[in-house]
Amino acid sequence: MNWGDAQARGKQPGGRLPLIGGKESVSIDDGTGKSGMGKNNPLIDGFGKVSSRWPVALPNDIYWTGTVDSPYAWYVYVNGGLVGVGFDDQGEPRRVVCVP
Repeated sequence: MNWGDAQARGKQPGGRLPLIGGKESVSIDDGTGKSGMGKNNPLIDGFGKVSSRWPVALPNDIYWTGTVDSPYAWYVYVNGGLVGVGFDDQGEPRRVVCVP
């Protein structure tokens, strides 16, 4: 589903989309022209840290987070059991997983 639908689903009942580093918004550009998300190895609710092994039993795929840099939203991707992050247009279809 798109990011708006994912946000709505995450709020039922009393949940939310996972946050990256506990933040609802981050800047894509850290001043170097690159995303600042990978360098600090942030914790992602329910997924562990970026570049670490994925600790939960969900399929390898791409999942929306509640972290934004409008008009983009951040997502978590799992590839071969490793966690990464990226950002995309909020209209792109992604999977949803909610946390309390």
